[in-house]
Amino acid sequence: MQFDRFKHVLPILATALVAVVALPAARAEVKFTSDTKAALSQAAKGGKLVMVDVYTDWCGWCKKLDKDVYARPDVTEAVKKNFVALKVNPEKSKADADFVKKYGVRGFPTIIFLDSKGKEVHRIVGYREYADFMKEMNTAVTKSKAKS
Repeated sequence: MQFDRFKHVLPILATALVAVVALPAARAEVKFTSDTKAALSQAAKGGKLVMVDVYTDWCGWCKKLDKDVYARPDVTEAVKKNFVALKVNPEKSKADADFVKKYGVRGFPTIIFLDSKGKEVHRIVGYREYADFMKEMNTAVTKSKAKS
């Protein structure tokens, strides 16, 4: 048979195909920190805003935001370029609970854009689809430049 000659090549091709398909998905991910002070410091050094994702583990819309928005390559690139990404879960630490109280967060998810001094520049309350989320990030950048 003609296909018998290629039997040994098929596993290699299948592995290569899986690697190629999985590679972009693995790279498309916003990298978050959980250290507020470090995020503010990094933002000051890099001339960026801090994008704070306030979430809880039980929040379905928060999980959808992670899966459907933060996993997109263009969102990942926009975040890398303009923001230091910070996740805050008020149910995980007193510092995070204090953060939520300080900024008056009342629901999840809430995304707060801060300048490097911790002053709020812009806010998103609730889940946003990808296109709207991109617009909101652009609005945050535009507002921060207008205040500079």
